[in-house]
Amino acid sequence: MRIKNEMQHHSAPWLLNVIRIFIEVLFRIVDGDKTFYNTANIDWIKDFEDNFQPIKDEYLNLVNNNISIPDWQSISNDPNVRVGNAWKTFLLKAYKKPIEKNASLCPYTAAFISKYPFIYTTWFSILEAGKTIPIHRGPYNGILRYHLALVVPNDAENCYIKVGNDSRYWQEGKSILFDDTHLHAVWNNTNERRVVLFVDVERPLPFPFNYLNRFIINRINNSKFVSTLFEKINE
Repeated sequence: MRIKNEMQHHSAPWLLNVIRIFIEVLFRIVDGDKTFYNTANIDWIKDFEDNFQPIKDEYLNLVNNNISIPDWQSISNDPNVRVGNAWKTFLLKAYKKPIEKNASLCPYTAAFISKYPFIYTTWFSILEAGKTIPIHRGPYNGILRYHLALVVPNDAENCYIKVGNDSRYWQEGKSILFDDTHLHAVWNNTNERRVVLFVDVERPLPFPFNYLNRFIINRINNSKFVSTLFEKINE
């Protein structure tokens, strides 16, 4: 019995990885294997862009009031992104759970994102001048990543993201939507800070794949990784 339990313990990660790869391939067959998405005709993205200014104002209010904003490395156990205080994050929601102490400081943004049940994670993402975020990939392609650019360096074309073989640079008040399970990296080759509202959304899929996706996301939400993240946020 002990040997059987140990075999099950060691085989589980391998099996889960095979299942994850199968599902990712399936979703790309259904939805297409895109790096960046066209955002022109998506209603909720237009709503974000229309509300750009009050969202930006709440970020600036954090800075003006010297609110502590931790670096990503201090709250995440992701071994692929270890860049110290070059990349800072102020979380408002993580895996559908609001970060109450932070949301209370940004009531407009917190209320705005609560309108959309397909939003899972939201934070202000701050990349300092002259810094990079190394090549990495997201854990699951049932989620898409959205950026609303809040503060963009004047030399905008030298502050950009590369996803797969495709690159985009941010424009203030405008949007980028991409599949972060493609290898991607960020460069800020300027002397100014870059700030985006970073949002993870449910990948839109037809029935029955949408239900399969939600089931998997709910399993992730209840995982040890997420509980550890919340422990670090609340320290």
